[in-house]
Amino acid sequence: MKLLEPIKVKDIEVRNRVVMPAADTHFGNMNGTVSDKTLNYYSLRAKGGVGLIIVEGTAIHKLAKATMKMMLIDNDDKIEGLTKLAKAIKDNGSVAMIQFMHAGSQTSQLFTGDRPVSPSGVKNNFLPSENPRALEKDEIKEIITYYGDAAERARKANFDGVEIHAAHGYLISQFLSPRHNNRTDEYGGNLENRMRFLVEIYDEIKKRVGNDMIIGMRINGSDYVEGGFDINESKIVCQKMEDLGIDIINVSAATDETPDHLMIPYMTSPRGIHTNLSAQIKKVIKSVPIIGVGRINDPDVAEQILQDNKADMVALARQSICDPFFVNKIKEGKKKDIMKCMACNTCINNLALQKEIVCAFNPDILHSEFEIEKTKEPKKILIVGAGPGGLTAAKYGKLKGHDVILIEKDNKIGGTLHLANSAPYKKEINNIMEYYEHKLKDLEIDLRLNTELSPDLVDKIEPDVVILATGSKPIIPDIQGLNEVNYKVFNEILEKESDVGENVVVLGGGMVGIELSEYLVSKNKKISLIEKMKKLGANIDQMVKFVVMYYFNKEKNIQKYLKAKVTQITKDKIIMEYKGESTEIPFDDLIISTGVQSNLPELKEIKSKVPIVKKIGDCKRPKKIVDAVSDAYKIIKKL
Repeated sequence: MKLLEPIKVKDIEVRNRVVMPAADTHFGNMNGTVSDKTLNYYSLRAKGGVGLIIVEGTAIHKLAKATMKMMLIDNDDKIEGLTKLAKAIKDNGSVAMIQFMHAGSQTSQLFTGDRPVSPSGVKNNFLPSENPRALEKDEIKEIITYYGDAAERARKANFDGVEIHAAHGYLISQFLSPRHNNRTDEYGGNLENRMRFLVEIYDEIKKRVGNDMIIGMRINGSDYVEGGFDINESKIVCQKMEDLGIDIINVSAATDETPDHLMIPYMTSPRGIHTNLSAQIKKVIKSVPIIGVGRINDPDVAEQILQDNKADMVALARQSICDPFFVNKIKEGKKKDIMKCMACNTCINNLALQKEIVCAFNPDILHSEFEIEKTKEPKKILIVGAGPGGLTAAKYGKLKGHDVILIEKDNKIGGTLHLANSAPYKKEINNIMEYYEHKLKDLEIDLRLNTELSPDLVDKIEPDVVILATGSKPIIPDIQGLNEVNYKVFNEILEKESDVGENVVVLGGGMVGIELSEYLVSKNKKISLIEKMKKLGANIDQMVKFVVMYYFNKEKNIQKYLKAKVTQITKDKIIMEYKGESTEIPFDDLIISTGVQSNLPELKEIKSKVPIVKKIGDCKRPKKIVDAVSDAYKIIKKL
């Protein structure tokens, strides 16, 4: 398998072709130093077998930060922590590089303490940040020296190499972009001038560290923005950098301004989405290793990218977050044990909120699932409901040494995941169910389908603990005439594929209402989506909403009614107050999607029989997959 073959980068052998690329974690300390969490996080991925680890974007100056807790390499006081970090990575077999970055205009003075800067003062159309100011020429020269200083510190910290971040709409990327760079001096205008900043940064780093370190570059194959940096210019820049002596090129794509936010592709995007760009650049590069990226979460997909000569190495960022042991599991012939990233972007949304990253699939990204301490007091645990929370509780309960019985009233595991994956673009949700179909058997967990909780069952099992993961049920609104109409509820459509007529009214425009509408449009139905709030998708994470609404708003067969108050429902029409007038909408079918509430069984008798009864997930408070998974893990840790 080519994926597991070693490869030389400069004069250093990397044990395989898997790269963990730079991705912010927010695990660092507020002063920009390495924390214990940072050490745990990276050393775990090295233990998991990754060949090359590129430490997250590290600001070369405090004014270069993109997030509140971004790591810094701006002073010698950072060297001690960075030395520990490089050692933690290298001692566990991975090659250690560190990425240098300057955010340019893609930041805020809330993070840096000063107004953002850019080549020409062009505002980013996506971020609601303040207007940047244009850099003076002497400031450009000063920033270049900061990169050289950072390289010397990285060498003192014993990193194997450094990566210049010239992608994703940050400062160097802005200099490369004709949209953001309209300078009239030697740093603007034609491509030779626009790449001058990057070239001089490389020259400064090379001057400082010579041949002692790998010097790499992350660059966009394309910004995918009108008037931005494109593949034709990217090829020229990469050829120039190879001629100068760059050691490795990491080809990514997109910026925060890309319409469908492909910089961090959501599950709407195909696996390996950006490797068509790395393939084109690889054709014009003589010998420098090329890294391909873009939602790679499967060993076979990664292998095919290499076999098709689209890249020499593959970068797995979110997949490395989700499963640190991706490589080792491949080596051990345990592909089914891999927790495949869903590209749900829960991790990235946390970053946007200036929080530490988390994973919706893996509840503990800082510790190994193989090193869970066995309990000294095994308990019999009855888990009710095989949705994401119940499945997580079953796995970790068994790994901890408890006797686990998992019951599910349905004839299959997954719970509401089966509703979520009905949306045309959310098939990656199946990753959780496929994993647990295997894992429940692998761990020999007692799974009982078509089984409901009852006092008699509790008497028979005699559990020490009952964990309720019984999910949620739809909320039916109180609207005049609704009870006299043969309406349907969203789960009937998504789960049972009930037949509906040509013209459908969907009542409720949250995430489920949007997914339901898209599902029905894929069945050639015409939709009227009614929402009482002023915006659709109020319960969708912002980083996901950008993508979901971009595609949703393109649908021509969905008529949207916002700030609409339904006053009455008759046999075949909705009557509502809309834009100050009474409006009627005829329908063949009416589907309710106005939210969910906790679905809790009667507990009084259960609690009288069992010492410990806990609630997790939607039956505790309707939220998201990540909350159910986190609830389950926290409870199991305490048992």
